[in-house]
Amino acid sequence: MNNFQLKAENISKAFSRNKTIISNINLELSNGKIIGVAGPNGSGKTTFLKILCSILKPTSGKVELKVDDAIIKKEDYFQHFGYVAPYLNLYDEFTPIEHIKIMSGLTGTTFDLNRANELLETFNLHKKKDDLIRTFSSGMKQRMKYILALQRECEILLFDEPMTNLDSAGVGSIHVIIEKQTSAGAGVIIATNDERDKLLCHEIIDVSLK
Repeated sequence: MNNFQLKAENISKAFSRNKTIISNINLELSNGKIIGVAGPNGSGKTTFLKILCSILKPTSGKVELKVDDAIIKKEDYFQHFGYVAPYLNLYDEFTPIEHIKIMSGLTGTTFDLNRANELLETFNLHKKKDDLIRTFSSGMKQRMKYILALQRECEILLFDEPMTNLDSAGVGSIHVIIEKQTSAGAGVIIATNDERDKLLCHEIIDVSLK
């Protein structure tokens, strides 16, 4: 895993003059660290994650990503992030293997069948690898999103409400995977209000307006 540092300084986001979502949020993430982003629903957790990976621009403040001491251009951030969120949709008429192939193409990586099969086994979807996504339960779709986030090595993993649609066994499995990823050098940011998730975190940042 490459050495990296993600730094967010005084991040604020307003969607109109009278609608400030987050204000002056700071964060520093490096290899092996897990940070929780907390706050009530609608407080800006998702907005903050999208700013960190350059999907959204902040109204003010700065985000900087360095990998092996080189500053990464915003247009190249996608190569360094894996993202799991309830609002990320899958293609109903495609299979898991087809999804992984598409994601490999979008991220400029070579499709690795062995890696794909390993992940499908890890998330207990190996017997469904040739089934259409439209036949999947909500929990199976959530596990598929983890597979897509992990199909290549990323320095940073962003998990927005990561335990959505997972049962207790599924939550435990994801926690083990998060610890495995950070042990390998990844950094993880979890947007959550789940106390089970917070126990994993080295630091909790509350983004709600004071």
